Amino acid sequence: MVYFRPYYFISMKIADSLKREFLRDKWFYGLMIFTVIILIVIRSFPYVLHGPFGFGYDTGIYKKTFEDMKSFLGVFDSQIYIFPAFLAYLFNLFHLPLGILLYPAYILFSVLVAWPLYFLTKEFFGKIAGLIAVAIFTISYVQVFASEFYFFKEMLGAVFLLFGFLYYVKRSTWFYLFAVLLLVTQLPQFLILAVGTGISAIYNFKKDLSFNLKGIFIIVLYSLFLFTFASQQLINAFGVVYGALTGTGGFDPHQSGSFIPLAEFLRREWLFFILGLGGFVANLRENKSFSLQVANIFLIVVVFFELFFERRFIISMSLLLMPYAGYLLAAAYERLVKRHFAFKYVAVSVFVLGILGSTVYHYLTTYPAINSQEKWAIELIAAKDDSNYVMATSSYYAPWLYGFSGKITLAPGIFVGVWTSDTWVKYMEGSNVDRAFLLIKIANEYGKFYVMEGTRQVYTRVDKVSPLIKRIYDVNGVRIYEVSPSSASYDSSSAVEESL
Repeated sequence: MVYFRPYYFISMKIADSLKREFLRDKWFYGLMIFTVIILIVIRSFPYVLHGPFGFGYDTGIYKKTFEDMKSFLGVFDSQIYIFPAFLAYLFNLFHLPLGILLYPAYILFSVLVAWPLYFLTKEFFGKIAGLIAVAIFTISYVQVFASEFYFFKEMLGAVFLLFGFLYYVKRSTWFYLFAVLLLVTQLPQFLILAVGTGISAIYNFKKDLSFNLKGIFIIVLYSLFLFTFASQQLINAFGVVYGALTGTGGFDPHQSGSFIPLAEFLRREWLFFILGLGGFVANLRENKSFSLQVANIFLIVVVFFELFFERRFIISMSLLLMPYAGYLLAAAYERLVKRHFAFKYVAVSVFVLGILGSTVYHYLTTYPAINSQEKWAIELIAAKDDSNYVMATSSYYAPWLYGFSGKITLAPGIFVGVWTSDTWVKYMEGSNVDRAFLLIKIANEYGKFYVMEGTRQVYTRVDKVSPLIKRIYDVNGVRIYEVSPSSASYDSSSAVEESL
């Protein structure tokens, strides 16, 4: 008991300090606690309401990739990049339930973004601005939707990105840690930090000579490490940026990133964008947030000129403008309160009602990514033990089959590719005879397999064309076809017709 007594007194001292701080400003800390609780609730809606299927497109990809991450060397080759893959490796190494990393931990990362956001905003503009920035982050359509989309690296990287800016402003050695963590988590976000702090470092190079030289050494050292163990990711990232800036990259539909387009962002978040832009312009003469100003200019140029990965950069642009939106609203609040003290109660009421109203809105608009019939179809395929393959004829369903069917997924992209792009076009635009012919050719190579079609797809009846294709599930527009190999060799689609 004597051994634990010092820790008991330390914890009591901390508790007393927090209590005194809360009593000193009950309004502020009461609103902050309220906002954080709502933040946790909103970010938990997808999983609480719909389980794993409440999240978006990438959920199945992360699930399957995490489950397969059992080799340390595999961490450096992973498509989900080094640090998230390393977390999955540790969970597998110590036999921890991967569901914890996939869902509760991901929700925690989405919530933790508010922590450095508050302290970064407070560092520049005070604690009221910090509270408002956290409140905007809590209810922002872009940030909520990004979390629902299951941008695992984006959420984790946002924590490192904001802490990176915070500790760079403080010229703290913690900056190097968060810069390196970001470098091995999410390269697009690292580019934002590198541009913001890099230009600031050049501008103040002599003033912060020792800090800058140390930073250059560490970043170069870790870049060499990445070039040694994960060179392809860096080469691909450089190719995208260089190609976009020089116009030599050609058209790549994936270059814009998978998120909402600029027009939808402006329609959904015009108010917060205007507030953030207004605060940014009003604060341009202040050099304290120079690195953050540079980063915002970079993001605005990339997004509005659609240079590269612009849809994903919308998330970061929205986030990094929030401190300035908080600054503008906090300045207006403090000025009005000085003139009319009663305005404080009006402002607090609007604050609370706005967050509660937004909570109800997000609750009502949190839908599952796939419906119950599609979920049942995937479960039925997973229960089949007579084939190791399933085919997705829509890119929307491929990640769900990849992560939850327990089968090898035949689909374009990161999955097992069985057709060229021209063949996919032929399948999508062809007749049922053409489709059946192409499916049977796959069965001849891979053996029996299953094809799932969801409610988002055109209803096909390939089962009517050949007895080798059977429709084994058809519920509310969701279909599963069982495709068996033929005993004969077919050279054209007419052969399928002759077999009827």
